[in-house]
Amino acid sequence: MLGQGVTATNSIAATPFYRFSLGTPQAISIRADNPAADPYIYIYDGQGTLIAENDDYDGLNARVDFTDPLPAGAYCIAMRSLSDDTQPVTVSVLGYDAEAAMREMFATGEASPPIGGPYPITDLGVLQTSLIIDQTVGSDAVWLSFSVPADGLLVIDAIEISDSDPVIHLYDALGRFIDFNDDAGDTLNSQLTVRTSPGTYMLGVSQYSDDYSGVIRLALQRYVPAQ
Repeated sequence: MLGQGVTATNSIAATPFYRFSLGTPQAISIRADNPAADPYIYIYDGQGTLIAENDDYDGLNARVDFTDPLPAGAYCIAMRSLSDDTQPVTVSVLGYDAEAAMREMFATGEASPPIGGPYPITDLGVLQTSLIIDQTVGSDAVWLSFSVPADGLLVIDAIEISDSDPVIHLYDALGRFIDFNDDAGDTLNSQLTVRTSPGTYMLGVSQYSDDYSGVIRLALQRYVPAQ
């Protein structure tokens, strides 16, 4: 069993392959971290069969989760760099933790946290016409909920105020994905325009990478059909 897992840090140019073995069947998570290298990973079984690959799971980092246990045996991780292959990349093989994986998905905006659950959500109330707020956003997404009272058109802008590259994700109250945006109109700002029905919505606001940790201004504007 992997327990706390194993890690190694080398450049892809120097070490493009890693090998590991599982003594018993186990669900695992394999990660390759360093956005400057933009790693792409391939996972092979002991017979040389490609069983998974990934690029840009979390920003420019790569990750593969095997949520069902892999059989005992030998495996190979092959890597290539889509950027600078001389940059150090930390490769980790960890036991898969479903709860931790879900929290990480909330933190990156890949899924929305459940309303009423332990993950922090700020309730903005009912959006009648418009709302402008500033949020300091670090490495983890900030989650906001709001409700709309009737059918209409919703425009959401996320604008850099300081040290930010905003990314926004929109979900409905049940966690169904609606839309996502990064870098609207050849800028680092983000914008979404969606048609909405009455109900509650979840807005995740995150930074493009850990290099940013500043203030993002959010503007929510609701338009309704003319009567």
